Amino acid sequence: MHEPAHLNHAIELLVARYEESNIKHPKPYNSYHEGLGLLLEELHELQEQIFRKEADQNPAKIQHEACDCANVAIKMMILAEKHRLSMLQKEMKS
Repeated sequence: MHEPAHLNHAIELLVARYEESNIKHPKPYNSYHEGLGLLLEELHELQEQIFRKEADQNPAKIQHEACDCANVAIKMMILAEKHRLSMLQKEMKS
């Protein structure tokens, strides 16, 4: 089980990274395909960090890349929620 302090720190990092990302890239994803492409790109960057020799691994870089993966996943979740709500609205109008 993770300690609450570690979870809180991870969430704080994620929120900060999410806010930074929205400044650099304020437009939402155009599609799930775009989000998936970005997620795969971020996963590849995380994989590169993890597959280094243990002596060459940098926990801060691994944390950063894992945060970027989570950030993309959250943006995809937001896109899916908007899509879900849009579909509900259409159903209600029918």
